[in-house]
Amino acid sequence: MRKNLFLALALLFSVAVFAQNNSFIINETFDSSEMPEGWYFMGEGSDNFKINSTNNAGGDPNELFFKSSPIVTAGIHLVMGSADLTDVKELGLSFKHNLSNAQLSSTIGIATSSDNGTTWNTGWSRTYSEAASSGQYNINETIKTADMGKNNVLFCLFYEGNTYNFNKWFFDDICIFTLSDEGTDIQLSSIDVNNITQSGNIEIGFTVDNISRDEITSFEASYEIEGFDIVTETFNITVAPNQKVTATFKQAVELLPGTYEIKVNILSVNGEEDANLDNNTSSKEIRTFMKTVERTPMLEHFSSATCINCIPVDTTLLGLTHNNEGRYTYVKYPWNYPLPGDKYYLEDCMTRGNYYKVKGVPSITFDGTTTTRQPKQSNFDDRYSIPSYMEIIGAFDVNDNTINVTADIISYIDMPNVRVFATVNEKTTVENKVEGSLPEFHHVLMNMLSGAEGIEASFEAGKYQRYEFTLDMTTTNMEEINDLEVAVWIQNYESKEIYNSRFLQEYTSHPYPVQNLTAKGKNISWETPEQGNPTGYNVLVNNELVANNIAETSYTLTSSKDKNVIEVFALYNEKSSVSVSLFAENETAIEDDTTSIAEHNQLINIYPNPVNDRLYVETQTQTLTIEIYDVYGRLQDYKTTRLQGNVAIDVENLKSGIYFVKINTEKGNIVKRIIKQ
Repeated sequence: MRKNLFLALALLFSVAVFAQNNSFIINETFDSSEMPEGWYFMGEGSDNFKINSTNNAGGDPNELFFKSSPIVTAGIHLVMGSADLTDVKELGLSFKHNLSNAQLSSTIGIATSSDNGTTWNTGWSRTYSEAASSGQYNINETIKTADMGKNNVLFCLFYEGNTYNFNKWFFDDICIFTLSDEGTDIQLSSIDVNNITQSGNIEIGFTVDNISRDEITSFEASYEIEGFDIVTETFNITVAPNQKVTATFKQAVELLPGTYEIKVNILSVNGEEDANLDNNTSSKEIRTFMKTVERTPMLEHFSSATCINCIPVDTTLLGLTHNNEGRYTYVKYPWNYPLPGDKYYLEDCMTRGNYYKVKGVPSITFDGTTTTRQPKQSNFDDRYSIPSYMEIIGAFDVNDNTINVTADIISYIDMPNVRVFATVNEKTTVENKVEGSLPEFHHVLMNMLSGAEGIEASFEAGKYQRYEFTLDMTTTNMEEINDLEVAVWIQNYESKEIYNSRFLQEYTSHPYPVQNLTAKGKNISWETPEQGNPTGYNVLVNNELVANNIAETSYTLTSSKDKNVIEVFALYNEKSSVSVSLFAENETAIEDDTTSIAEHNQLINIYPNPVNDRLYVETQTQTLTIEIYDVYGRLQDYKTTRLQGNVAIDVENLKSGIYFVKINTEKGNIVKRIIKQ
């Protein structure tokens, strides 16, 4: 179909009062899950914009998502505030955008206003009018309008046409900046490492802008990460005035699963100090993951037995779920809409609907990110294609009319501030049908075991958490005790994105994981699960299966790497537990024979162990570095010294648990295990 609208969209990508010593006026990367603070709309358009956890425009997630519906035809401005452009003659502009399914004429552009939005003056614009125009763009331009030199100027990214003329539009990394007249001025625009990235060998890339009028032929830069040496390199790259270039440090960094802050600094330009040092430094927090797992899309279906318009949607979903058997999780929330009378309506259904701002049924939400009244196979496919970093494994059984639920959830990345949801549904119900309705309904909510607002939780990479529920099903609308299912999912309650979901194993015992996984040198061992009788164990080293369905409760490490992530799964015929994991570091000494290693160990003493607040490392040889790692290989503390004797380390802030102290001496490395009380 074709579309047409005027939407003057003021993408004022953050509120900033411009000061002469700061070349950034606007620098918005949309890292938050909410629209930037200070944005407001003049007229329509507030329902057309949101922050998506995608990166279609070419930056890091998140990004600004502009959708075509509801149809808007004129008078929209999304305004950020004002900037002082006194003595400013022109500005630099850069941003990324991605247009999906262009059909008829659509124009975007940057405009300014010095009369509070009554008049907009175009600084840059471009028209897209054919399907061939769809795709990803990087904009790097100079803008100059009649508002330059004034002290109270608004900015906007406007759209002209009809929103029906396109499908989706994504924007990211929007930057408006001044051009310096005072010597060379390089601006560090971004650190180009994904917010979420695979652990291991990571290259540090970044982007700079030449915001001066002089050519840049070389610059020196460095990056630093706590616990690692600072890396400094010279980049012999020519950057013309108002040009943007990307660069990557030759020396990568080995990062284990965890959360890190990367700081990049521009140290010099053309062999001299930069004219403006205020825009030469940037920091970015990233999370590194151990591995990904298969995603199961979560369908939340708001419907009612009294809703005639819901019938074709129920029929469509029945066909879609049949074609995607085993590849979805599903819960149907009965509503009293448009008429009361659905006997299985619960207050929790309305609470969940209000959370999604559902105004009427039918309404279907896929993974909390897409809401539709006309579900399609593409809704499933879009979510299948996105990997997940969280796994859910569990089971339920029944005793008389009581359901007992156990679920283990493990995250392979640090995942703070999420919520865990669990429901018990009945697969097919017939007693809630009314005259004129369908004869039966599917995946109907009986009870929200977690409560309608979920259970608050935070996960550390490699650690699992257990959730247990018990419910007397006679207190619900249950029709058949042998027709139940349990759905579990993890959701970002702020952005609404669901990270993964699963139906639990039915009418069976929970697959309990192994206990007390430990590593001593190259020997990995564990204890049998607290309950159940596993048929065997799988061992993974650095995400590679190295032992399949073994009966032994130990494994000899053959990896030559200094640092290894070990995972062990308990197997129960066709079922598997969640993994139990730890970080193992090979112990090395200057010589290979055990006598030399033993003698080297005797030169080093660590006390007290267990330790409460202060750990002492006593050496009879020169100590170079001391590093403390948790069991997942994340560096907790780091000291550099070249002394013999005692070194004191404050460990009061460490959580209780097992840690490994790596002492690098002139005679080699030794790793010792400590317990923090």
